[in-house]
Amino acid sequence: MATTGFKIPGARAFVKRVGNVTAQIAAELIVEELQREGPAWTGEFRNAWVIKPGTNVRISPTRASSYTEEERLAATSTEARQVIKAPKLKGRSNNGY
Repeated sequence: MATTGFKIPGARAFVKRVGNVTAQIAAELIVEELQREGPAWTGEFRNAWVIKPGTNVRISPTRASSYTEEERLAATSTEARQVIKAPKLKGRSNNGY
């Protein structure tokens, strides 16, 4: 790779920050689309999404269903869609995005 011989202070940090913000926005948009397009009998599935940064990060269940299968099949969506926010990434060298 050719170099120009001059450096712009903070350029690498700026590019990394732009990448982090882009990944954060993408994660939130993906979850929003999954919520909109996924099943929403009760709202439990729609609002159970979790965003965690990192590669090969295991996400444990956040809660058990409070409905039986029969109740889920008979229910309508009673819970409004929640906005799930991605965590802010601050200068970590390997954040997985």
